[in-house]
Amino acid sequence: ISRHEWIRQRCKDAKTIVDIGCDGNPTFPGWKNVTRVDKDLYKLPNFVQADASVLSMFTVFKSR
Repeated sequence: ISRHEWIRQRCKDAKTIVDIGCDGNPTFPGWKNVTRVDKDLYKLPNFVQADASVLSMFTVFKSR
């Protein structure tokens, strides 16, 4: 079983998911209840660009 399959199996009943460090390769393809976060900019649904090394609490630089 792959790492992504293992994660999906354990998250299938979650109301909402935040995928930190999504790396442009969605762990949850097609899932509507996922917010994807990465420091690099990707064109993904429910994506937020953020860099934790320079974040103050609740600061987000760019969202799509």
